[in-house]
Amino acid sequence: MSETNREIELKFALTPEQRDAILERPECADTIAVRRLVSTYFDTADHALRRAGYTLRLRRESGRWIQTVKSCAAGEGLVRGEWSAAVPRGRPDPALITCKPVADMLTGADMTPLFTVDMTRRIVTLVNARSRIELCLDEGEVRVADRVAPVLELELELKSGAPKTLLAYARRLRDAHALRPAFVSKAERGFALFSPVGLEAPRFAPAVISREMRAHEAFAATAFAALKHSVAQAERLRETPDAEAVHQLRVGARRLRSLIWIFKPITGDTESARINRAWKHLASRLGPAREIDVCLDGAFALFDWRADAEARDAVERRLRSVRKRAYARAHRAVEDDWFSALVFETLAWIESGRLSAPARDEPITDFAAASLDRARRRVARRTKKFGRLEPQARHAARIAAKTLRYAAEAFGPLFDAHPKRRRRFLARVKTVLAELGDLNDLAVGRALFGSPGPAPVLAWLGDRETSLMKATKKSLRRFAKAERFWPRESTVALNGRSRGAGLGRP
Repeated sequence: MSETNREIELKFALTPEQRDAILERPECADTIAVRRLVSTYFDTADHALRRAGYTLRLRRESGRWIQTVKSCAAGEGLVRGEWSAAVPRGRPDPALITCKPVADMLTGADMTPLFTVDMTRRIVTLVNARSRIELCLDEGEVRVADRVAPVLELELELKSGAPKTLLAYARRLRDAHALRPAFVSKAERGFALFSPVGLEAPRFAPAVISREMRAHEAFAATAFAALKHSVAQAERLRETPDAEAVHQLRVGARRLRSLIWIFKPITGDTESARINRAWKHLASRLGPAREIDVCLDGAFALFDWRADAEARDAVERRLRSVRKRAYARAHRAVEDDWFSALVFETLAWIESGRLSAPARDEPITDFAAASLDRARRRVARRTKKFGRLEPQARHAARIAAKTLRYAAEAFGPLFDAHPKRRRRFLARVKTVLAELGDLNDLAVGRALFGSPGPAPVLAWLGDRETSLMKATKKSLRRFAKAERFWPRESTVALNGRSRGAGLGRP
């Protein structure tokens, strides 16, 4: 991607009060241009562009029609591909698209207008000796027929200079006005209006890792994809708290922390350790809500209470009372400015590229093979003498298995010589994970039911634990025999250590 075909942009969601405060800043005085921007987004009937990671819009600017293609693939971070051209009529023209994958997809294809984005944009150009940044305050709406999604956001686009200058200015704005980083584009809001669930249930979109990448590039792509997913789930938790939002945000936090471990040879510094602990702290604030949900949907729902309806009602009342308090705590966790600061600092850390050498420049295929071996050995170590492990040690084994799964899913496409082996390997990891998860749920249920708790329930939990332990031992033996789908470990040294102070807690 050439310098002229990319944009470097950072976005924040705004409240009206934050918008007004930013407009009162000294740098915004007497330098504001106001434009109305009406854009129509196009795609094929089967949304081929969107599925390939691109968008196409048509906008009237200064008396001309401008068509713009943007890339929107997972893991791109602040940098996106952008290709613009003037078109003679108010219709897209594939012949004038210089992004070859899009031009090839659209040649001879029928394009349909999907939605309209109508924005009033206030523009401030910030210039100093080292950079030029465009500050844009966008206010308006995205429309699909009679459905509307309001938009109020701040965009900071680096027009010239180093990305670190954009991050430095963005940090000052964020800290001064408690801004919340946002990753949902206007195009994504438009596509969400087609969905029955809108923006409420975004699924994780894995980053695409190519064999040409170096280790640090693969880390940035995968970490940004995990961060974007986490932020989307936090937004959902703010708006409509539910079990899936809590669960997916905890998954996002775990995925980020797993990536720090997987890429430890290049993330083994104090900043990495600080970020890791902060996401662990977030997960701890969400944990009680998730544990109650698991108990209500698992042990509580599965146990046959017909012999003691009175006990059932008493236990349910207590659990739902605890759940209400736990959800209030989870909601506060994502409302806190501490969380917004954590998101920004994580983004800045990912984008800064300040990662340890020399492993940062290893070819990703070598790095991935060594990482997969290391993650597999960790699972074997944590599950040794499994029958004697206490619940806490089994939970640690589960975390190790999750990390292996994330590594296998992220790096799997790099190794396509044995697709059947890869599917079998992942299937066995997932089986072990499911059984370890069930064992953990039983331990959580035992704690939530209380001590001594209803005797029949505790006896039932004990029987299920015995049965699950037997099944998990069998699954672990099958997993131990699973063939690698990646080459034997390379010579990459994967023994980094990390130390450092923790990110301040709220």
